[in-house]
Amino acid sequence: MREEYDYLLRYGLLLALGLSALAPFYWLITPFTVYAVAGVLGLFGTTTILAETTIVFQGAYIALIPACIAGAAYYLLLICAFTLPLSWAQRFKLLGMSWGLFFIGNILRILLATYFITSNQTLFDLTHALFWYAGSTLLVIACWFVTAFYYKIDKIPILTDIQQLLKAIRGGE
Repeated sequence: MREEYDYLLRYGLLLALGLSALAPFYWLITPFTVYAVAGVLGLFGTTTILAETTIVFQGAYIALIPACIAGAAYYLLLICAFTLPLSWAQRFKLLGMSWGLFFIGNILRILLATYFITSNQTLFDLTHALFWYAGSTLLVIACWFVTAFYYKIDKIPILTDIQQLLKAIRGGE
């Protein structure tokens, strides 16, 4: 694929998904998250799924709102993968690993919060606030760095594309 079309396709897809209010992410990821959490909790007690995104476990109602699903985090990882000059095969490997790591980390985060809500409300409030303000951001960063390290990515998202475009405009390529 010609380089110009590659840029247009990559950034066009990112723009389209961003303008959709991330609806495709939530549509796809929400059921996986809800059923994964309910499945793991089912190993420890009776669970019931209500209204598609609420799980009842040990008398506690666990509402998995969009912030819990973290569609924006998946979008940020997509931005990181799509704003690097890579082959499409490399890009999808990078994306698969970063999304997989984040999915597992997010499920563990929700399970930990569920444990605290069913055993210690004070710890729940503290951990929920920590996850809300810093934990998810740090989890996204960790997933990206682990993935970039594993695939030996030595480029910086967006910046590398800008540098290559400027070099092409100046006649360097």
